[in-house]
Parts: sequence; structure tokens; C-alpha cells
Amino acid sequence: MPSKETVLDDSASIYSRNRDKTEKQKWEEMSGAERISYFKEYYLKFVILGILGVALLIYLGVTIFGPKPKQILYVAVVNDYIDDAVTEDMQKDLKAYLGSTDELEQVYFDDTFYFGDGSQDASNVLTKMMAFVAAGDIDVIISDPAQFEMYANGEYFLDLRETLPASQYEKLEDKLVWCDVPNEDESATVSVPVGINLAESKKYGSLKGYQESPVLGIVANSKNVDNVLKAIDYFFND
Repeated sequence: MPSKETVLDDSASIYSRNRDKTEKQKWEEMSGAERISYFKEYYLKFVILGILGVALLIYLGVTIFGPKPKQILYVAVVNDYIDDAVTEDMQKDLKAYLGSTDELEQVYFDDTFYFGDGSQDASNVLTKMMAFVAAGDIDVIISDPAQFEMYANGEYFLDLRETLPASQYEKLEDKLVWCDVPNEDESATVSVPVGINLAESKKYGSLKGYQESPVLGIVANSKNVDNVLKAIDYFFND
């Protein structure tokens, strides 16, 4: 006598038939609400992962292979604080003065070089500055006179007699700062004009820093000396 199918047999049969259906057939038989629920449960997470993966690839492609910003002037401001909004305005204004319209070209004022009271933070700042100078990343250092003289003694700066055009040197002669630096064989020191006092610069004064007599020096291995010379004109072109 043939055995009767149980409820389990019916369910198994139904399950088997449903399993054999293609995804297309299942999708066509679903209502709108069922389709949304089905999509969220089985496919949404893969779509999200796919989008994130593509976004990551695009980001890496742009970062690694895309055009890089080009620094056309880097000014390190030592032992002073400057308002960020004022700094940004001057960066834009000075960039325009240099004749740059390239979005990738950047003028940068960095006032994070604050040495304070000689603490560990000051040591870290000095290490950062020495690394930046060694790499040729800093074009100009603007500092209080005492700190500036220390850098001058360390031969950080160019001799302005050999760097400034004659007309520019003559115009700024009464603002030059002379410091003692080692002579060629380092057997003695010699006084050399390596700095420019910015106290009378209305443009630089508009930054509203705290230094009363900031001194500007051109770093010896600057990669943008031509732009530095233009920037000096900018500071005194009132």
C-alpha cells in the first residue's frame, strides 16, 4: 500500500521547487514590497561594498597618480601667532602678486614654529624646522631678532649683498640686519647682511602678529629665491 506524503514531504517538495527557480523567476513573482525587502537582505551590502571599493580605488588613483600641489613660496614664522583667516587672505594676495593662477601652486605661511620656554615641545619644533630646512622646504624664515641671530650664526641664510638685485638692495639698505657668521675657514666670524627688518612693512604688519621687530631671512637652500625677492617687494610695496 503506497504511503501517504507527510506535511514535511510537502514542504520539502515546495522548498525544492522554489529553490530550482531562477533569480529572474523569483523577482517576477514578487510584489514591490517583497522586491525591496529581498534586495536589502541579499544585495544591498554587496552594492555598498562595491561603491566603497570603487571610491577607495579612485582616491588612491588621485593620491598616487594625480597632479601634486607645487609649493612656490614657504614662509616659516617663528615665535609669533597669526590669525588663520588673515594668513589665508595674505597667502591668496601674495600668490596673485607672484603672478600665479595655477590652482596647484601654493603660497604657505606657517606659524607653528613656536619655541616658548624651551620645553620638550620646543625641542620637537626645532627638530621639525631643521628637517624642513635640510630638505629645502622652507624659503623664508621670519623671526624675532634673538632667534634670528641664532639661525644666522648657524649659516641658515643667504648674504643679501649677493642675493638682492642692486636696486632692491639700495632701497632696503637702511632695513638690513647684519649678523656675525663664520668666515670661509671658520676661524673667525664676519658681519654679513642676512636679514631685513619688517617693522616698517605695513603689509606684514597687517598680519597683526605680536613681534615688534620681525626679521626676514632667505634660507640658503631655498628653491624659490626669485619668488622670495618678489615677496620682499610685496611687503614693502605700500
